[in-house]
Amino acid sequence: MTDREKKLAAAVVLILLLWGGWSAWQRYRGAMAARKTDLQNAESELQAARFAKLRAMDAAERLERYRERSLPTDLQAAQREYRAWLFDRLEEAGLEFDGVTLVDSRPGAGAYTSLRYSAEAAGDLAAVTRFLDAFYRAPMLHKITTLKLTPRERSTLKVNLGVRVLAVAGATRKAGLPEGDSGRPALPDADAYVASIVPRDIFREYTPPPPPRRDPPPRPVVKRDPPPPRPRFDESNHAYLTGIVQSGDRLQAWINVRTAGETLRVFAGDELAVGLLKGTVESVSARRLVYRTDAGRFATPLGKTLRQADELGEIPGGDAEVEALESADGVELPL
Repeated sequence: MTDREKKLAAAVVLILLLWGGWSAWQRYRGAMAARKTDLQNAESELQAARFAKLRAMDAAERLERYRERSLPTDLQAAQREYRAWLFDRLEEAGLEFDGVTLVDSRPGAGAYTSLRYSAEAAGDLAAVTRFLDAFYRAPMLHKITTLKLTPRERSTLKVNLGVRVLAVAGATRKAGLPEGDSGRPALPDADAYVASIVPRDIFREYTPPPPPRRDPPPRPVVKRDPPPPRPRFDESNHAYLTGIVQSGDRLQAWINVRTAGETLRVFAGDELAVGLLKGTVESVSARRLVYRTDAGRFATPLGKTLRQADELGEIPGGDAEVEALESADGVELPL
């Protein structure tokens, strides 16, 4: 073999080696990219599962509160006792009526039973107001579906009333109705509503007062100061707390800064700098992030921005008390 043939053969071998190395590198890069994508998908699914767990726990708490406000599970007792309750409220309010009628009883997806009642009554506006106040102060799961007021002679009203009330499955109450105050009315008692509503003639068309006849005085010339400078754009108004995940034996908060298209991952003790907000992460629990700035301590719940945080006071017990409160507030998540 001549020198020229040897050189040509060496060049061919070198080209084959380079080609093989480049192909192997491309396969390696593809495998690493696929693994990274799988890891990101797994993290997203884990975060979604943990968020679904928190939502399920909240739903269970709400269901328990509904069961406490439910009618008795014995539907015969529920129908009888709620009808008597409506009868007493109409009578105490001063309304005249013949009776209260059970229209129907319907199950709702196996989770509750809906009872509908109707009544026809007569009385003045003050009596209607007192009945509505008593109805909405009761803590039961009921609502008025129909309320038709028709004016009659001597300032009396004809009242057509429709009511719907629920008996929730799984309620522990066998008899009796929920007691207490729902806290729904804003004014302290029925007398306050009567004083506010009855003096108005709610069945007369509103007539605005006539405009003033005299010309208004000339408006003085006011020298206005130049407008203040526009406030700086603050990215922390668009930094959302989107997730709290378990990382080792610690909880890690994920903050998505939408204006920058990036996600910050912080632990308790990390510095926090987003836009005009500068501070330190004080603690991370299963439902919120607590941070401290020069303005004080703040708590951001899941789904809210850093600027939508609730202001917290100082904890007298120091760091130990903070850790106790955060552990009580949080939910232990599996590793």
